[in-house]
Amino acid sequence: MNPLSIARIAAGIVAVALAGWLIWAVNDRFKLAGEVKQHKACLVAIAKPELPLSPACEPSIADNVASARQAAGCDGALTAKNIVAIRALCPTSVKTIVADRDAQAGNLVDANQQLDGAKQRLIDAVSRAEARAAGTAKRKASNDRTIQTAPRTADGSMRCDAQCLHDLANP
Repeated sequence: MNPLSIARIAAGIVAVALAGWLIWAVNDRFKLAGEVKQHKACLVAIAKPELPLSPACEPSIADNVASARQAAGCDGALTAKNIVAIRALCPTSVKTIVADRDAQAGNLVDANQQLDGAKQRLIDAVSRAEARAAGTAKRKASNDRTIQTAPRTADGSMRCDAQCLHDLANP
């Protein structure tokens, strides 16, 4: 075999390989250009909430963006304390926490009302006890005065007549 023919065969193989690589590179370039175009369309769809995500973006990206949009809406509803928006936009776990928080707030209001009622009942009971103690002290003082003014016998003992008994019984 002639060295020149070997060189021609090698050049042919290199030319075919080079042509194959060139075809692959051009095809890959157009494929990547299509992906870049799709990603740009996806970025536009992400930037504008009114545009649909599904044809422009891959499903995983569309799911993540939809979740982020829902989370932002839920966060806004929580900040505004808009219960209708919370129920519409937030996931079940957040709704459960909000319901628990609202129930605990209601329980707190109820407990405060019960405490206020108990305080008022205590104030009333103390007032009644003070009035009762004042009445008892007044009766005791009156009875002590009656006993001090009662007639005495020669040995110093008290002798209570009908008026004295009446005064002791009706202070």
